[in-house]
Amino acid sequence: MGDEDCEERERNKLGRCCTAPWCKVRYGTNGETSFFRIPTDPERCRKWIDYVNRPELAYHSPEHLHNNFRLCAYHFRDADYVSVGNHARLKKTAVPSVPPPADWTRKSVAHQQVSKPQPKGFDRGLEPEQILGVTNASGEMMFLIQWKGAEEADFVKASECNVRYPQMVISFYQKRLVFEY
Repeated sequence: MGDEDCEERERNKLGRCCTAPWCKVRYGTNGETSFFRIPTDPERCRKWIDYVNRPELAYHSPEHLHNNFRLCAYHFRDADYVSVGNHARLKKTAVPSVPPPADWTRKSVAHQQVSKPQPKGFDRGLEPEQILGVTNASGEMMFLIQWKGAEEADFVKASECNVRYPQMVISFYQKRLVFEY
C-alpha cells in the first residue's frame, strides 16, 4: 500500500489530520493548533469543501462532514476569530481563506482533471443489479447498490430505492431475515 493510500486513510480518521490535502498538520502534533469542525449550515459547508478542493466530500451530508472532518487553524485569518475571555473562537460566519502554498497549486493544476464530479446513484442512468448492503452511518438509511454494466457500486437513499425498485428491496430483506421459533 502506497504512502498516499495510508495518508488518505489516516486523514479520514475523525479529524486526526487537517482535511485540506496540502496541509500536513495532525491533531496533537504540537498541542497548540486548534481544529474546527466543518459547519452543518449547508451554504457554509459547501464553501469549506470548495476551499479544500475535495469535491468528493460534496456527496456527504453536512452533518456527516461536521462529525468526521476538521480544518486546522492555519487556514483562517486573524479576522475570522473573536475573543471570548482569554480564548479566541472562530466566528460563526468564518470561511477558510488562507491560500494553499503556491507549489501545491501548480502541482494540483497540472495533475488534476478539470471536470465535474461524476454522477452517483440513480443519476448515473444505470439499472441496479442488486443491493449489496445497507448502512445508517450518515444518519439516513442507505443501500449499497451494484449497477448492471458497472464495476463501481455506490450508496443511494433507501427511501428512493424503496419507491423505484420495491421488489429488489423486499428480496434483499427476505434473504437476510431469520425467524427464531
